[in-house]
Amino acid sequence: MHHPVSTLENINFIQKVVTPLFHKPFDRYILTIKPIMLENVSLEIFNIHLTQKNRRKKKYENTLLDINETHAILLRDLSSDFPKSTIEFKPKWLNQSILAPNGWKSCRTCALRRFRGDLTINGIRYCPLDLASGNKARIQKSVRAILIKNHIYNQNIETNLSLYFQQSQLIDHLKYLQTNSSRTLSMTFCDCTIYVIFLHEEIFDIKILDLDCKPETKAEYWDKMEGQLIDENWYLGRGMIDNEEPCRL
Repeated sequence: MHHPVSTLENINFIQKVVTPLFHKPFDRYILTIKPIMLENVSLEIFNIHLTQKNRRKKKYENTLLDINETHAILLRDLSSDFPKSTIEFKPKWLNQSILAPNGWKSCRTCALRRFRGDLTINGIRYCPLDLASGNKARIQKSVRAILIKNHIYNQNIETNLSLYFQQSQLIDHLKYLQTNSSRTLSMTFCDCTIYVIFLHEEIFDIKILDLDCKPETKAEYWDKMEGQLIDENWYLGRGMIDNEEPCRL
């Protein structure tokens, strides 16, 4: 039986393993986490509350808090009063999978998207290889897809955020960490979430969250999915619609 990663273990992982990798100037993107003690009775009450609420994401419908947990993580509120406030996205695999077959047409993320039947929005899709390309037009294309998926589109925001990603080296640093880390760490950086908190069209703050340690079951799931993407030709373009451009490094 696999041992689940406790909150206290995740706190230690983030503070001692992950955070030191975000040295200056990248330390600005990491939130300070504050561990708080939990009482068993509080978790039981919260679980009752969860079972009574119907508006939960489908994947969380039958999940409850572990009443054996002793700690929780307190984070800064990332909401904002700006018209859309905050957008979020997972950068995902910023380099192609080393297991992708020769002649691939889809990156790992786009292959998985097509496997799941996630359609492009008005022909626009987010491709991590575009965001990590260093090319102005490709970065802007990926940012446009991110904004549209977050139900916000503003040309000034697109321009400013694209320029930021092009100049800040944040995406390059994440790509480096994904490529040059151990398996466990690489999984963490592939599955993290980037939050962009807008204070104005030209002023925003960026934070990286979901930097927890991935359990062994997650690695097994990713390995199984990787095999399926290869065996069923999703890397080779299966599911691509007419006139859809292939991914490229």
